[in-house]
Amino acid sequence: IFYKDKTDTWYPLTEATTATEKFGVYYLNPKRKADFYARYKPTNSSTIYQNVFFLYPGKDVSIVFPDDTIEYFIVECGVNTDVYNPPVYNSITAEEPDSEIKKLIGEGGDDGTYKQYVIAQQRVSDRPTVALTNIVDTGKLKTLTVTKKVYDSKGNEVPEDDAKFSFRLYLSDAGSVRLDESSDPESGEVVASDELKLAYRHGYYVVSPNGKLCQWDVETQGFTETEHDQTEYAALGDDEKNRLTFESSINGRIDNIPAGYSVKIPNLMVGTYFMVEEREADNTLGYELIGYECVLKPDDLHDTPEPSYTVTAEYYGKSNGEWQNYGIIDKMKTQSELLIKNKKGFGLQAEKVWSDTDYVAEHETVYFAVYDNSSGTEVLVPDTVRAITPDHMSVQYYIDDVLDGKTIENYVIREVRLTGTPTVDTDTFAVTGYDSITPISNNGTSHLKALDGEGNSLSAKEGSEDTGFQYFVEYTKAPQGKLPSNSKKEIVTNTREGGIAIRLFQWGTQDSGLDQVPIDNGVFTLKKGDTNVAKEKYTSDTNGLVTVLYTPSEDGTYDLKESLSPRSFIGMPEGITFRLGQTSNSEAPVVILSQPSDIAENSGELKPVSERWAVLRVPDVEKPDPAIDKYVSVIDIYNKPFTLQVVKKKANAQEPLADAHFQLYKVRPDNEGNEMKDYVPVNWDGVSDLVSGADGVIPHIDEELIPMKYYLTETRAPRKYNKLTEDVELTVNELGEITCDERYMEREEVLGEDNVLRVIFTISIPNTPANVEYYFDIEKLILVDQNAHETAHDDDRYAGDPYQKFVFLVEKLDSNMQTESQFFVTMNCTDDITDTYTGTLKSYGGKSYDNKIVTCADGYKYPAAVWKGLQTIKVSEKGTYRITEVVGWSGTDYEFWEGSNVYHGFDGGGYSEGDSVILDVTNANANYASGNSSDRPTASFTNSETEYAYLSSQAYAENIIKKN
Repeated sequence: IFYKDKTDTWYPLTEATTATEKFGVYYLNPKRKADFYARYKPTNSSTIYQNVFFLYPGKDVSIVFPDDTIEYFIVECGVNTDVYNPPVYNSITAEEPDSEIKKLIGEGGDDGTYKQYVIAQQRVSDRPTVALTNIVDTGKLKTLTVTKKVYDSKGNEVPEDDAKFSFRLYLSDAGSVRLDESSDPESGEVVASDELKLAYRHGYYVVSPNGKLCQWDVETQGFTETEHDQTEYAALGDDEKNRLTFESSINGRIDNIPAGYSVKIPNLMVGTYFMVEEREADNTLGYELIGYECVLKPDDLHDTPEPSYTVTAEYYGKSNGEWQNYGIIDKMKTQSELLIKNKKGFGLQAEKVWSDTDYVAEHETVYFAVYDNSSGTEVLVPDTVRAITPDHMSVQYYIDDVLDGKTIENYVIREVRLTGTPTVDTDTFAVTGYDSITPISNNGTSHLKALDGEGNSLSAKEGSEDTGFQYFVEYTKAPQGKLPSNSKKEIVTNTREGGIAIRLFQWGTQDSGLDQVPIDNGVFTLKKGDTNVAKEKYTSDTNGLVTVLYTPSEDGTYDLKESLSPRSFIGMPEGITFRLGQTSNSEAPVVILSQPSDIAENSGELKPVSERWAVLRVPDVEKPDPAIDKYVSVIDIYNKPFTLQVVKKKANAQEPLADAHFQLYKVRPDNEGNEMKDYVPVNWDGVSDLVSGADGVIPHIDEELIPMKYYLTETRAPRKYNKLTEDVELTVNELGEITCDERYMEREEVLGEDNVLRVIFTISIPNTPANVEYYFDIEKLILVDQNAHETAHDDDRYAGDPYQKFVFLVEKLDSNMQTESQFFVTMNCTDDITDTYTGTLKSYGGKSYDNKIVTCADGYKYPAAVWKGLQTIKVSEKGTYRITEVVGWSGTDYEFWEGSNVYHGFDGGGYSEGDSVILDVTNANANYASGNSSDRPTASFTNSETEYAYLSSQAYAENIIKKN
């Protein structure tokens, strides 16, 4: 970017380097600097451009010049003519620079296919806005195909397999190379290069082995075939194409691809470098990466409807050159396919868990190995001894024995004892150099040292040999989850003897202590006096274990409190206190569990008896229990499962009421700490409109709500019923208890046949029948620039501009069509109807709308999202009403579309007049008092976003009359 001041000298624009300098290029909403490089050289070009700003398509920027700037011009650098036609700015085709401008641009010679184009010089005052468009030659856009292949140990392909795979996609910015200021422009030495980047949310589609396009199935959590052939993708409508198009993660990761399926990455520009990488950390358990392969397809495939691509003969990857996972999209039409090849075996993973992690700094190294039990006796699998070190708490194995007729259950992981001098490889954690190996059976024991923060053994006793603490070893198979059938994961828990276990279970088995259902994600605090024990909070794991108390000072009083119950459970409402003390005949401490108000009573349970939130259990020699015997004692906490239902009913009756519309709002603190209703409602997959069903139940308002206060707002009542005039306040506290207005709330506890006590919360909200009144709707549609709103913000509040207020004048007319009375109506637009809006708008003043594209008078085009607002107006008198938009109110941001004022709804009830809509309100209108009635009399208006919307702001104050 070059500018000229009053000295008649051209200067290159650079980015500001100090806080006082304001010039540069900035993105809008939110404001941030554009990327700037002192030097830039496109690949295969000898020109090195200086002082270059990089702009992302679809993102508006503000160019800030020094104060004395009079004229400017812009050069688009290194345009790849294999992909783009010459750019167009403000309806003018840019031209290549003349000799004078070339002197300003930079050094270089023939650029080949990379050209530079000039947005010609102009006074800033005469051209304050530049709309710059690059037209893509769609024939130069190619599709990259990546196919997953799985083979058995003999190299035979496994056509069907239940595993799902992940890989990473890297893409360059069409071969651009950026250089920093220290680069040598003469030699072209590249100092700073970003040729390949992880593909950030890049689009792709999935094709089955049968050549069918695939969709995502929520129930099976996998891809399923559709009726569409892969050759139909380019011709699909926007809605269907969006449904069948997916995005990589922000780190280029593409997930859940089954064997034999292909990933198609379309619309890659010629000159784009790509790389596909299946990382070891992303590998599916039980599968080994054996390489990549580029498969060249016959040249005659280039005439298929689907774009094709080619890769050069040169590849990069592993040092031996065998892995072909890197290429470049070029302009030839030979199609290629990149294969990611895996071998199927057995996969095992073990994770180490220590019961005393919260009380020690680290443990000494322990060892694992895999054993084959197919013969009935566990036999060591060679070369499988691995170390678990303090900074590496899991091991993973791949075993290549699928063809031997074995199953994954023939292999088990065991913690082992080694003799001799074991040596651990620091990269693979493989162990060698030991003399003998002994596996430890389930609930077997081993003696291991636990160390403090200074490396001292915590088990050392003066005058005796330090053999460490005794640990019980327990093997638990982890939930299979998404693991394929040829793999499994095990949890190996080492439980130190002598501790006091605290566990969390579902209510109902306090007496037996058996068949208890553990609950995870319950949060507790444990204090001795005012001091936290070991850490600030504890969270129950999948086995329900909160913590095991190992404390150097066992005597004393401890307070245990549940601070956050698991989702859909009611937690222990009061803390419990227990006391540890010694007796004369035992070294083990005695645990006394009691209420906070009566610490002396050794009741063994909380009072009252009907509310047994906690039970103390101690080892019993007559009734051995491995889950308890390893501890001094166990404190089991119980939580009650609960359900929540909000039901819409008829007033003074128990009959459900369907088609009531609600929105749920969170209550948040304002800047001064006062409670306020959130600006936007809670949404579920983008949907915030909650509609009661035939049973009256309002969806999503259930036990899955996170703990906080909510306002439930009725937005539209069922037909012939009055809408609630006040919000329903609903609070879910940290322990799962729910409070609501006692007029609506019912709480009951039900003991089921499974002996599980459940709490059932039911909130019944009545609607009263409506009196006969007269109704009509005002509908507002806005055409929103998707580039500026829907893609510019992660925050849904900014998508669709829901804060923009629109104002309408409603006039009641007398028999002479003169104003008898009037009032104003305000509304905003929050309902996205992009996928269903098919209306047509007449062109006016050089502005047009076609196929969801708005073309402005100056040639600027933007893809339009259509957002809708609807206001139902209730009046007490029949007659004729005129509705007119107050266009000056929103004129800087939204422009009234001439001719969009139309009437629709009740036959013969209205018509357009000038910029207004005339409605005849009659007795028939009483039929449309409420509900989503498509034939309710409606005055509709449409506005389109202006080019100056980002430079303006709107202030609005609304006074609401509250009902006492």
